[in-house]
Amino acid sequence: MRISECHLAYLPMHYVLLFPHGEMGWEPEMKKWDVNYNRPATKRLTKIDYYLYRLF
Repeated sequence: MRISECHLAYLPMHYVLLFPHGEMGWEPEMKKWDVNYNRPATKRLTKIDYYLYRLF
C-alpha cells in the first residue's frame, strides 16, 4: 500500500527522528502561539517556522 506524500501520516513514518512519538506534522490550519496572552495568535504558522522549530 502506498501513502501519498501529502497525507499527514507520511512525515512521521518517513522522518522517524523528527517525530519519535508518531505525532502528525505541519498542517495548514496551525496557528502561532501568543506568549503574551497565552492563547493562539491570529497568524498562521508557516511550514518553514514549524520545521525550524522541530530541527532546533
